[in-house]
Amino acid sequence: MIISNDNKIPALYSQEEAKDLLVYVSVKIGQAFWLLTEFDPEKKIAFGWAELFAGGGELGYISIKELEEAVDNYGGQIVNYKEPIPLSKLKRKFQ
Repeated sequence: MIISNDNKIPALYSQEEAKDLLVYVSVKIGQAFWLLTEFDPEKKIAFGWAELFAGGGELGYISIKELEEAVDNYGGQIVNYKEPIPLSKLKRKFQ
């Protein structure tokens, strides 16, 4: 499970006015990584940064079901942060 029940990831659109989005969950599979900032538990859709190859990242919506399938098929590292981390800081760490 990528987003645990005790994770306090906020609802979609709740960070629209933020200058630097806060990341609550990161997922890394090989060189690809996803930094999740918001989540809709009913639709199982997250919003965040996805970078599938170096320099090819963008903000967008992410299917949690598809991401979980990728982790199951290829393995991966999932981190649920106890305290959110600014997106700009984590992007630098993963790149």
